[in-house]
Amino acid sequence: MKLKGLFLFLFCSHFIFGQVITVSEPIMMRNDVAYHILGDQQDHVLLLRDQTTNFEVQAYDGNMHLKWKKGLELDRGRPSILEIIPDEGHFKVLYKHKRRGKIYLKMHRYNSSANLIDSTTIMNLGSSFFNTKYETILSEDKRKILIVDYDRIEKFKATMIDLDSMKVIWKHEFKSDDFSPIREMKEMVADNNGNAYIVFNKKNRKSTKEDHRLEVFAYGPDYTNTGKIVIPLKDHLTYDASFIIDNLNKKFAFAGLYSDKSIGRANGYFYISGDIPNTTIVTEAFHSFSDEQVSILLDKKIDENKGVSQMEVQEIVLRRDGGILLFLERVKLDERSPVGMNDRYGSYLIDYYYDNILVASIHPDGKKHWEEILHKRQFSQDDGASYSSYFLLKTPRNLRVIFNDDIRNENMVSEYVLSPNGSLDRNSVFNTESQNLRLRFRDAVQVASNEIIVASERKNRIKLVRVRY
Repeated sequence: MKLKGLFLFLFCSHFIFGQVITVSEPIMMRNDVAYHILGDQQDHVLLLRDQTTNFEVQAYDGNMHLKWKKGLELDRGRPSILEIIPDEGHFKVLYKHKRRGKIYLKMHRYNSSANLIDSTTIMNLGSSFFNTKYETILSEDKRKILIVDYDRIEKFKATMIDLDSMKVIWKHEFKSDDFSPIREMKEMVADNNGNAYIVFNKKNRKSTKEDHRLEVFAYGPDYTNTGKIVIPLKDHLTYDASFIIDNLNKKFAFAGLYSDKSIGRANGYFYISGDIPNTTIVTEAFHSFSDEQVSILLDKKIDENKGVSQMEVQEIVLRRDGGILLFLERVKLDERSPVGMNDRYGSYLIDYYYDNILVASIHPDGKKHWEEILHKRQFSQDDGASYSSYFLLKTPRNLRVIFNDDIRNENMVSEYVLSPNGSLDRNSVFNTESQNLRLRFRDAVQVASNEIIVASERKNRIKLVRVRY
């Protein structure tokens, strides 16, 4: 379905903002295990459908009309897609397949018409089990990809691949004898130069608080020997945090929520940064929540500020000057047994609550620039929170936080517009009434500075929705 000429005008700061909303015809997804929105490719939006044994690309024009379909021929032997990387005028498919008892990692490059233009077998992964878990981590510029194979508890293998040449930059096996146990690993990050950073959160317990620290091991072209960053955190516990590389300013940043006494509640947020590749810590700052912030986030009056529970770090946005914007969202999951059923059989339902967002802008020296709380309430049941949370549309002038007001078939889509100085506006974007739309904003794709593609998924049917400002 195309919504012809649907313009919704919003009034904000004496300017008129308009959105054009265009919706495709519904697509039946009976046998699909996954689908991937590839964004704009030569004036077409491409959708790749993964049906386990069949792989198909569908192309939609600017009016979201289906123009053509084309199947992709991957190698036989149970091909399994690991990553799809869109690029200007083409896209790449990284997958594994089995041949003569061996597992191979292969990459295909397709043009915007889904014609195969290059194919490379990147490496032989050996005879390990086909269902071995592989994790993929893309660099910020999407020119490098890190592939991690967790085939053993005491070690893991990492491979860095250059996506332009489709060749291996380096392979390395990390062992717990040399590093930290895998159970203490928090995350892995790849930078634009092809270096990997493995983050371990050590001794993050009240009983070992004096020895609490973050250990980051760096490996790659910029490190002759394995680099190591040790960040002491002995006065605080880590509630939730994320590590990120600032490729523009050649820095790392570790930021998130901290606790003073118990990891059950967060007492504030922190920001730690340093230079790479010399791994020197430059900035370390902790900011506690005010009584007012805790009261708003908990949605109740407080007698004593004990912090906030059920908060998550959703993302870190890098500022050009080396500072960051930290997005923290209140997320709560409640498990319950269905009425009349015995929970000893493991049957239970899950309620999802995705509520207020705290955004903190932090200067490169760690000082607080501004803080804002974005008010919202989202509740859903047994849907994996697919329609909750938000999408962040990034433009040179501002950030737009786009979300569903309510998680139901007919609801209002709203946004917060954040300016660099912290000024904030809330707008209604459009209404889904009578359109049979359930929008998955957290999985949307930004295709231009003023445009996103978001999938609507309902009753095994999906529609692609173009939102243009």
